[in-house]
Amino acid sequence: MSLYKKLIVTALVATLAGCVTQDFKDTKSAADNIHNQIGEHSQSQYTSQVSNIIRPPISTTPLAVEKNIPWLNDPVSINSVDMPLSMVISQVLAGAEYQNKPIKIWFDGDVDPNQRVTLSFKSSREDVLNLLARQTQYGINTTEDKVSISRFESELFVIHLPQGTYSGQLGSQGSSSGSGAMGSSPRVEGQYLNTAYSNVDSVTEIVTGIKALLKNDESDDDKLVGSVEAIKSLTAIAVRTTPDRMVNVRNLVNSVQEQFGQQVVLDIRILEFRSNRGKERSLDWNIIKDVGNGSLEFMIPGTTTVSQGASYGMAFRGTGKWDGTAAFIRALEQQGTVSTETPITALGLSNRPARIAQTMTTPYIDEIKSESNDKVITASVTRASQSEGVDMMITPKVMDDAVWLSIAGKLTKIVGKRNETVHDVQLLFLDTRESEINFTNKLLYGQTVVIGSIKQTSTTAESNSNFGVPSGEGTLSNTVETLVLLTPRKVQ
Repeated sequence: MSLYKKLIVTALVATLAGCVTQDFKDTKSAADNIHNQIGEHSQSQYTSQVSNIIRPPISTTPLAVEKNIPWLNDPVSINSVDMPLSMVISQVLAGAEYQNKPIKIWFDGDVDPNQRVTLSFKSSREDVLNLLARQTQYGINTTEDKVSISRFESELFVIHLPQGTYSGQLGSQGSSSGSGAMGSSPRVEGQYLNTAYSNVDSVTEIVTGIKALLKNDESDDDKLVGSVEAIKSLTAIAVRTTPDRMVNVRNLVNSVQEQFGQQVVLDIRILEFRSNRGKERSLDWNIIKDVGNGSLEFMIPGTTTVSQGASYGMAFRGTGKWDGTAAFIRALEQQGTVSTETPITALGLSNRPARIAQTMTTPYIDEIKSESNDKVITASVTRASQSEGVDMMITPKVMDDAVWLSIAGKLTKIVGKRNETVHDVQLLFLDTRESEINFTNKLLYGQTVVIGSIKQTSTTAESNSNFGVPSGEGTLSNTVETLVLLTPRKVQ
C-alpha cells in the first residue's frame, strides 16, 4: 500500500473515531454526573430548616367590620333576686336610646321571659348582658336599636373539601398460599406492611365530633342539645344548638379546616446508575502444515465471553509452508454506563392520601397453546404486559416545623430482554428488578433525606480451552445503584 493511501485511510479512521467519541464522552459525562449525585446523597448530613416565602406576608382573610354601639359602653348597676328575665333586661336597658328612641327587646319563641334570674353586678351594659347570657344559657344579640334573646343559634359550616368518600391501601398484603384448614381462609406468606382506608367520609367524621360537643351531659342517652345534619352534596354541615355550645362547634370546625388547608410539596428524585466493565482475550487458530505429500489441518476456535457481536481484533495469515494458516487475535475492553433520573413533584393536603404513578407498559407473549382436532392444529396466544416505572402512595401529616409521612411505593425496571425458542416458537423473556419502599417517619422541611438505597455488584470470570490449549478468557463486572431522595417543602 502506498504512502498516499495509508494517509487517506488514517484520516478516515480518525474522522470516524472523532464523530463517535464526542457522543460517547457526552453520554458518559451525564451518567457520571448522576453517579456523583448518588455518592453525595448516600452520606447525607443534617441540614437546617428551610423557609420559603412564595407570596407577600399578608393575611387574605376578609376583615369583619364591627360597628361600635355607644350605649353598650355605658355603666350600669343591677341587683336582682329571683326576678323574671324580662324585668331584668328592662332594668339593664333603662336609659339606653338610639336616635332618641328606646332600645327594642325581642324574645324568640323558645325563650321563657319569666325565667328567674338572680344577679348582682356593676359594669358596662355589654358585660352585664354577657353575664345574663351565661346564667340563662340564652343567646343575647345586640344591634344599634334592638336586643334579641334566643335559645338556639343556627349556622351552616362549609367544609373546604370536595365531596365523596375515598378508599385506598398503602403497601401490599403479601401472597396467599393455597387454602387453609376447613373453614379457614388461605394463609398469607411473606413480609408485608400496609395501611388501609375504607370508605372514609370526612364530613361524616366531623359530624361525629360535633355530636360529641352537643351531647346533653344531664341525660344518660345520646340525646343532643340541638341538632346537626350533614349536607354531603355541598360538603356542608348545618348545626342548631345553644350559643355557648355553638362557640365550641365553631372552634372545632375552624381547627379541622385549618388542618385540611395545610399543604406540603414533596420533591422526590429517583436516581439510578448502571455500569458494566468487561475484558476479553481469545484466539482463533486455523493451522495447516505441509507434511510430505499431504497436510495436517486442525482448528482451535476462540469463544466469545463478553461481547455477542461480530469479530474484533487483529488477524495474521501465514505464508510458505504455513500457507493457509490464519490466526485471529480478539481483544476487547468494554465499558458501558446507563443513568436514569426520575423527578416527581407532588402537592399534598394534610391527612389526605395521594397516589403518584408514572409507568410504561411493555406487552409480550405469555402463553401459547396448540390444539389438535381432526388433524387440524390450531394455536392460541395469550398476551401479558409488564409495567416499568414508579408507583407511589403518600399520606402527609403537616405540622408547623415538620411533616409526618406514610409512603408506600415500588420502582420497577426492565433490565434485560432476551428471545428464546420453545417448541419452534420464539418467546420474549423480560428480566425485571423491583425496589419497594414502605415507611412512616418524621421529616424536617427543606431537608433532603435518602428514603431508599440499593446497590448490587456482580463479577463474573470465564476462561475457555480447547484440547488443553487456552483459547479465551474474560471478566465481566456489573454494578447497579438506585437511590430515592425526598425533600419536603411547606407551602405557606
